[in-house]
Amino acid sequence: MKTLIQTLLIASLLALPAIAMSKPSRIIERQAKNQARLIDLGTWPNWDNFFVNFPIGNTAFGSIPFYMRESNPAFIATGVDAPGRSDDVSIAIPPEKVRKVHLLFNGGNMYLDKLGVQVGYISLKGSKSSLDIPLVGGVNIREWSPYEPHRVINTLTDPNVREVWSGTWAGWLTVPARIDLYTIHVPRSLGALEFIELHDTDASAGLNLYAVTIQK
Repeated sequence: MKTLIQTLLIASLLALPAIAMSKPSRIIERQAKNQARLIDLGTWPNWDNFFVNFPIGNTAFGSIPFYMRESNPAFIATGVDAPGRSDDVSIAIPPEKVRKVHLLFNGGNMYLDKLGVQVGYISLKGSKSSLDIPLVGGVNIREWSPYEPHRVINTLTDPNVREVWSGTWAGWLTVPARIDLYTIHVPRSLGALEFIELHDTDASAGLNLYAVTIQK
């Protein structure tokens, strides 16, 4: 039986300059070739405003399929850099048992003083139990841009996190950007996965979540 993949698109760019953003407005479900489920959170800037030649539509990062909307993608912004941003994001999904959760992910303002420091956590809520995964600088989260390598965290020690995209931020064409893929293995004891939550617990660092794919 072919592996069923459902993709949920979310994103936030805390590390980028503050932008006036509207609150989430509606949810639109869309089935794509890779069984993608798109969460539309309202009107936000296009990907092109942030990254140059960023992949959109049905695409893949690190051999994992994702669906990135062709125009006007939705972002969820977390943190304190702009009005309307929240430290907590909860994504409700149709309950089902999954083996893996794949995140397109990185951090913002991850300076060297955050090395070894927990800046937040990911919580997987299931029908039987929950799993909280600490996000620790230099372990499973690092800075979104290596522009200042002597000031920011560039290393990762968790083998489940790897770089899958690198390019340029459109704000300044000289600023490099990158996105990491974080694969979480879901224990059977969790039961049916119902919620994926992102919690920012640091006053200055940010958590950037671009997309999520759940895999049975």
